[in-house]
Amino acid sequence: MSSGWRVRLRLVAVSTAAMAAVLALGAVFVVWRVQHGLSTAIDDSVRQQALSAAAAVAADPGASTFPVSTTSSGIGQVVDRAGEVVMASEQIEGEPRLYDFAPSGASVEPPLRTVRLSQVDGAEFRVAGVEVPGSSGLTVYLGLPTTEVDRSARALATSLSLMLPVVLALLALLAWWYVGRALRPVDALLGRLDRSLERQRQFVADAAHELRSPVTAIRAQVESPHPGSADPTYGPRLREEAARLSTLVDDLLALARLDAQPTLRLRPLDLDDIVFAESARLRDLPDLRVDVSQVRAVRVEGDQSLLTRAVRNLMDNAARHAAGLITVQLESDAGFATLVVSDDGPGIPVDYRVRVFERFTRLDSSRARDTGGVGLGLAIVADVAAAHGGTVVAQDNRPGARMILQVSLSPGRSQGLSR
Repeated sequence: MSSGWRVRLRLVAVSTAAMAAVLALGAVFVVWRVQHGLSTAIDDSVRQQALSAAAAVAADPGASTFPVSTTSSGIGQVVDRAGEVVMASEQIEGEPRLYDFAPSGASVEPPLRTVRLSQVDGAEFRVAGVEVPGSSGLTVYLGLPTTEVDRSARALATSLSLMLPVVLALLALLAWWYVGRALRPVDALLGRLDRSLERQRQFVADAAHELRSPVTAIRAQVESPHPGSADPTYGPRLREEAARLSTLVDDLLALARLDAQPTLRLRPLDLDDIVFAESARLRDLPDLRVDVSQVRAVRVEGDQSLLTRAVRNLMDNAARHAAGLITVQLESDAGFATLVVSDDGPGIPVDYRVRVFERFTRLDSSRARDTGGVGLGLAIVADVAAAHGGTVVAQDNRPGARMILQVSLSPGRSQGLSR
C-alpha cells in the first residue's frame, strides 16, 4: 500500500470514527429529547385532567360516575377521608384504593408520582392527586400510562440504530471521495518523492559500481610490481583510467547539481557558437567528418555551462557511434531552439530510445571499456533540457541515430525561473 493510500485510509478512519461518535451522541440526544417531550406532555395532561375532575366533583359530589372522560387507558378514583373509593373510572371499577400519596390543594399544581399497578398488568402510570375543594375530605387521583412514551422512544431508538450505520457508511464513502480528491496533489507529491528516493538509491548504487571499476584499475596499475619504465603501456593505461574517473566524477557532480534544482544562471547567449566550438573539438578525431552546414544563428536565454555540457554530450555520443559522419542542424521555431545531432552508426533499437536517457543506461554494443561512456551523458542532456523548458528524443537516422534537443528560447519567462 502506497503512502498516499495509507494517509487517506487513516484520515477516513479518524473522520468516520468522529462522525460515528457525533451521530451516536446526536441519536441519544434525539431519543432523550423526544422521550422528555412526550413525558412532559403526559404530565401536563395528567395535571389538567386531575384539576378538571376535582372541579367537577366539587360541583356534583353525589355523582355516580367518574367526572372526567379519560381515554381507554387512563384511570381515576375519588377517595374519601376514610380511604374508601366512592367513585372510579370504568377500567378499575370495584378495585380498592390504588393510590395513597398525599394530594395537593386545588389551587396548587398537583404533584406527580410514577406508580406501577399490578391491577393493570403491571403498567406504569403518571398519577396526580388533588383535593376536592369544599368537600369533606374527598380526593381525586387520576393517572395516564407511560407505555406509549416508552414504546415511542424504543421505536425511535430502533429506527435510529438501523439508520445510523447506513448514514455512517454513506458519510464514510463521501469522506473517502472527498479526502481522495483533497489528497490528490499530496498523492502525486508522495508518488514523486517515492520515485525520487528510489531513483536516488539506484543512482547511488550505480555510481558506486561505476566508480569501483576505474578506481580498481588505477590501484592495480599503481600497485603493479613492474616499474612504469618496464611497461610502455603503463602510463597510457593509467591516464586513460584517470580520465575516465575524472569524467565520471564530473558527470556525477553535474547530475547532483541538476537534481538540486538550482537557480539557473540565465543570460542571453548564441547557441550556435557553442555548437561550432564543440564541433571543432571533434574535427581532430581521425576518420570522422562533422557537417555543420545546416547550423543557423540562434540566440537563447540559458545557462551557458549546462547548455555547453548538453551539446558536448550529444557530440561525444555521436562520435562514439558514428561510422564516419556526424551531421549537426540548429534552427529556431515557435519559441524553441532545436538542435539535431545525427550519426551514421549502428543506431538505437526502438526499445532503448527512451531508456538511453536514463542514468547508467548503455546499449549492449557500447558496453566495452574503450567507448569511454558510463551511461550518464544522455541523462545529463535530458535533465538540462527539462531545466530549460525543453525535451530530448532519440530517433532513427537510417543509418544511425538522430538526437533532437529542444530548449525554450526564454525559459526564465516560460517557467518562472530566477535569473
